[in-house]
Amino acid sequence: MSYNPIISIYYYSCYSSFFPSQLNLKNGQQTIFLTSLEIGEIPELRKIPTIDDKERYIESEEVKQLFRKSIGILKEKGIEVKPIRGRWISLWYKGKRFAYIATRRNWFLCKIEKPDGSWTELFRITNQEEWDRVFQEYILSAIRALE
Repeated sequence: MSYNPIISIYYYSCYSSFFPSQLNLKNGQQTIFLTSLEIGEIPELRKIPTIDDKERYIESEEVKQLFRKSIGILKEKGIEVKPIRGRWISLWYKGKRFAYIATRRNWFLCKIEKPDGSWTELFRITNQEEWDRVFQEYILSAIRALE
């Protein structure tokens, strides 16, 4: 059960004739102004993206299956797969981010950090052969360098 109490916040201002003000108070007069503060609406919680959300964006069934299989292989290797903003996913190994994957309608993209610290160009993955090449040449060498 959710309970959202109604809260009102006020601030007050005190004025006295002993201190100069624009109120022109007569000698010995004092006044207090009570003003309410507008709090506004409680913002909605942001939806945390999931891998399934990213996968749903892919329209090609062949690429969708390849994406799902690729994510499974990455997880089997001990790689953390973390969805981030937009259609992007970050890949982490032993606490270090080393790659990104992004979904598109008919392919997905990979960008991997090389052992020398530079980054590869974006690889477009549309079939198993492309994935195998990127995985063998770049992803495996990146995780070996992190061990």
